[in-house]
Formats: sequence, structure tokens, C-alpha cells
Amino acid sequence: MTESITDIVGRVIARRNTILEEICEAAAQSGELGVLVIDPTLDPVISMDTAHDRVSVTGTYSVELSTLVPYGHVFQFPSRDAVKRWVENGRPS
Repeated sequence: MTESITDIVGRVIARRNTILEEICEAAAQSGELGVLVIDPTLDPVISMDTAHDRVSVTGTYSVELSTLVPYGHVFQFPSRDAVKRWVENGRPS
């Protein structure tokens, strides 16, 4: 059975939302941790393979509890390198 791109994207988005909700709940219960989101679609690296009619986005989506992020906040970055630069710059909010 072949899924449509709409079905696949819908399933991925639903799963991301579930993960984010679970992590936010854990952060709230911790009383001290924020949520760090790495979302490569914020600044995607898109490659097109016209010979095989494919498009891909490079990167890994990640949601995690973090002491880097203030309690009660969710910070999103396009990559781990962006997080590193943010920390090097003193973590401005």
C-alpha cells in the first residue's frame, strides 16, 4: 500500500506534536527545566535529485528537557550548531 505525501506529512506532524506535548508536561512537572527543540525545517537544507524525482530535507528533529532553557519556556533552533552559537553568545533570550 502506498501512502500519499499528505498522509505521511500528517502522521509526522501528529507524532511531533505528541512528543512536544509530553516533553512540555515533563518540563512543567520538573519545576526547573525548559524545552529545547531542534527543528531542521526552520532553516532546511533541501536537496533535489531530479534524476530520481526526489526531494529531501537534511536534519534530525529533536525535543528535549534542558537546563539551558529557562523554566516555562520552549526555545527552537534549526540545528545543534545554532544552539552552540547561542550558548557561546551568552544565551540571549
